[in-house]
Amino acid sequence: MSDVRPYLWLIPALPLTAAAITGVFGPRLLRRHSHWPCILAGAGACVVAVLTCLAVYQDIAASEHSQPQQVRVYYEWIRVGDPGAGRGIEVGFGLNADALSAMMVLVVTFVGTLIAIYSVGYMHDDEGYARFFAEVSLFLFMMTTLVLADNFVLLYLGWEGVGLCSYLLIGFWFTKPAAAAAARKAFLVTRIGDMGLLLGILLLWSRFGHYLDYQHIFDNVQSAHKAGTLDYGLLTTACLLLLCGAVGKSAQFPLHVWLPDAMEGPTP
Repeated sequence: MSDVRPYLWLIPALPLTAAAITGVFGPRLLRRHSHWPCILAGAGACVVAVLTCLAVYQDIAASEHSQPQQVRVYYEWIRVGDPGAGRGIEVGFGLNADALSAMMVLVVTFVGTLIAIYSVGYMHDDEGYARFFAEVSLFLFMMTTLVLADNFVLLYLGWEGVGLCSYLLIGFWFTKPAAAAAARKAFLVTRIGDMGLLLGILLLWSRFGHYLDYQHIFDNVQSAHKAGTLDYGLLTTACLLLLCGAVGKSAQFPLHVWLPDAMEGPTP
């Protein structure tokens, strides 16, 4: 596998940088050129995503064993006590690109770049031109963080960030009462699903170890299964709670009621 680990962090970092530049300099300096940071950041992230995807899939094709191939970078973020002994917690800023997440982050960055390009014409007469591209860049940052996260804490931060950006974009024309009401409705309804996601994460953490990265939890579940000590009822409950988050975010029944009103925002 060609080593793309030194560049993996660029996928979320480029959109975040674009959001900061556009948010600070867009309204007064960039003005009608505020789309450039968003487009360039999206395109750059897409290039890195292509290289990552190629590296992962080339390694899968060349591999003679069934172990899932992945590109992973990890920086220790929070460490309290001794997690290895079950007395504390460790949370890292970890990015992981396996066969699934590498393909998904490629889709996210490619589609995000196309949306930014199309929005140049779609939003060209709008007074909030710079603000729109700052919010789209922030949305792209949150989405790529969510997709590449290798632990539940980072996933949850990206998940809530996507919810925040959805709220901002749905209520983009906030002076319109209908748009403001639609944004509030989307925010409140999706919080129900997000609460389920949070409870599911806490349940997994309390039962399957004090490391919140996916691999530790998967390994602990497998060990408990082999030892015959796995609580299938608890595991099923945790998975259903995690599913609640997806139900809310993707507007599935019964948390679908916010989606029709979301059309009050820009829809490029």
